[in-house]
Amino acid sequence: MKKTVQVIWLCLLGCLSFASVAQERVYTVGVANFQANLSMAAQLNPILKWVGQRAGVELVMKSGYNFDDMQRHLARGEYDFYIGFPSLQSMIRQSLSYKVIAALEGEAKSAIIVQYHSPYQTLADLNGHEVAMGSHGIFITNVVPMSVMLAEGVRVKPVTVGNQESLVTEFKLGKHQAVAVNLEVFKRIMGKNNHPYRILWQSPPLMNYPLTVRADVVPNEVVQRVQEAFIHIAQDEDGQAILERSNQRPGIQWKGWKLASEHDYQFAIQCYQRLSAGKRMEP
Repeated sequence: MKKTVQVIWLCLLGCLSFASVAQERVYTVGVANFQANLSMAAQLNPILKWVGQRAGVELVMKSGYNFDDMQRHLARGEYDFYIGFPSLQSMIRQSLSYKVIAALEGEAKSAIIVQYHSPYQTLADLNGHEVAMGSHGIFITNVVPMSVMLAEGVRVKPVTVGNQESLVTEFKLGKHQAVAVNLEVFKRIMGKNNHPYRILWQSPPLMNYPLTVRADVVPNEVVQRVQEAFIHIAQDEDGQAILERSNQRPGIQWKGWKLASEHDYQFAIQCYQRLSAGKRMEP
């Protein structure tokens, strides 16, 4: 009887140990709220499943119910991996050890779009007026245009909108005269809609979204396997098919990833720093 109890106890310990190991193999992937969460999950979850299987781990997408909520999770270090620019913010980089390990293929452009018949012709014309844009901290649709206007001495009244889908919808309804957007995503969501608009300003091509990792939390060997899987997905036949299916939906185009480091994102880091310094100087 005593021996039987010992065997059962050892089995329980083994099960607990196995459960602990399995739990350690699950890593969260935070994502900036590029678009509605359901749309983003439909695009990204198949990609994360493929990458996780190749890397021998489970990757679980996690975001906030809106961008500000996501930023709170990010500031608390709740994401093991993160896709998006907010992890490059000065506050986040100083308090947490997020490290760039890859970049989404392609380039991004920030732009300010206005209604076709609006009176705005230059950035200076926006001075004192409302511009709809992403929440504070969103790089393409807030940080870049705001830092550029700050450098030009243009002070606008920012109106934050949850995500690009909502922004485009409200723009088409005529709710906003000027909007700051990710130009490629804006055009994709607009589709063949005949709503007329003008591009008032656009940035030069920018490095696309970074993939970062909490280097002090995720083991180096896991980081390397996940990094390699992300970089190789576009080179794999099954991986290519997953990317193609994901890209049939409007929104971000997941074209694959390439090797990158923080050095490749110095412009982004400087934009965050400039905007942060500008806010500190405000009365």
